[in-house]
Amino acid sequence: MISYEDAKQLTLDRLEQVKNSLPASERSRPRYIIQGKSFSVLSLISEVIRNTDVGKSRVYSEMQSLGYAISD
Repeated sequence: MISYEDAKQLTLDRLEQVKNSLPASERSRPRYIIQGKSFSVLSLISEVIRNTDVGKSRVYSEMQSLGYAISD
């Protein structure tokens, strides 16, 4: 089990790693499709920081892919 805040930070850390691995010109290009919309790594980081529905969805899916369950 992992708390939502820890899960959010881990998700942000992983997105930052992706961002840093991309050339600056690629960071604003769409790379993810969530809930039928496309997002760049920069916009997805913003969604997670702001705790939008899209950001929360990313946190939960990221933790699921790592085998974590988020505690309420």
